[in-house]
Amino acid sequence: MTSTAASLNSSASSLVPKNWKVHVLKSWVGLYEPIENGSKTHDLRVLDRDYEVGDLCRLYEWDAIKREYTGRECFVQITYITSAQHTPCAASPIALHPAMGILSIRRVEHD
Repeated sequence: MTSTAASLNSSASSLVPKNWKVHVLKSWVGLYEPIENGSKTHDLRVLDRDYEVGDLCRLYEWDAIKREYTGRECFVQITYITSAQHTPCAASPIALHPAMGILSIRRVEHD
């Protein structure tokens, strides 16, 4: 983990109750804004961590071209997970790659 990532993890955990799990994640420019304004209520993610309904995600807007954070951030809460590991995709068991999941999310305010 980089020192920046460690710093983000540390500051994220100080803003929420101790029993809540917080995932610190990058959100690319173009995908971040609709999440922040509430019009995008899902996020396709690689299931590289133990996501659970009720977990919080602290999203940091990431500019992949400049390879830097923009300074914008927001919190979302996972309300539902569609994946082979959780609730399978209703369209087809092969419609969603087993390593991927669709997180249904809702924006939450923080101090």
